Amino acid sequence: MLRLEIKGYIIPKFSQINKNVGNFDIHFDVVSFGDVYYTEEIKDTIEIVNNDSLSFNIFFQKVPKYLDIKAIPNKILPNQKAQIVSTLFCAKKIDYGFFVDTIRVVLLNKKIKSQSILFVTATLLPKLPEIEETHSEFVPQIFFAEKVKYLNISENSKEESCEFIFENQGQSNLIIHDIYVNNGCTIQYYSSVVEPGEKGSIHIFCNDVHKRKNYKKVINVISNDPLNTRQSLRLMYHYNKD
Repeated sequence: MLRLEIKGYIIPKFSQINKNVGNFDIHFDVVSFGDVYYTEEIKDTIEIVNNDSLSFNIFFQKVPKYLDIKAIPNKILPNQKAQIVSTLFCAKKIDYGFFVDTIRVVLLNKKIKSQSILFVTATLLPKLPEIEETHSEFVPQIFFAEKVKYLNISENSKEESCEFIFENQGQSNLIIHDIYVNNGCTIQYYSSVVEPGEKGSIHIFCNDVHKRKNYKKVINVISNDPLNTRQSLRLMYHYNKD
């Protein structure tokens, strides 16, 4: 039997890799880098323990150019350990915001070949050192008068939309780099550049109101405001049976 140890930023824990009827069944937890800036290069490590009687090699497929994933060593002997080291090169990712990448993991020895999936997640944020070092009165400043919106839905609801208004209270152009929201909602439109003293808007379309229950959505807005790089908004569904 193989055992997979996950070392994270909060609580280290183990997941199991089981040998099942002449095959390996691998269960990897998600590798989450959390919030990272585009100037960073960050690593995470998973430890593999081979409790089987056979050696095996481990390979990774469909790895994007901004990720480097390798096993050290890549051949794991019986009763030996190895590390899976994942490195995220943020500057190569280009796009800001949350992302999930799917990496194919291949275990191989003389008798057995098995494949599984490793998920890698992160939220890429802009970093503007030259602005952060400037006096705060000369930088953009995003302000939402309302960070929580309520949608009243009923038995007959099929789709709904709402709008968040924000203002640039700073002294330079406010740039919205990215907006992402939970499944079931899409961003129809948003003001990408807002001049000082002007207002912008975010229009959200929701097509999952047919679920007929109370729940919430989280909208994350990534901008060039150096003190509020990511703003989190809430969209609350309130179901009325009447």
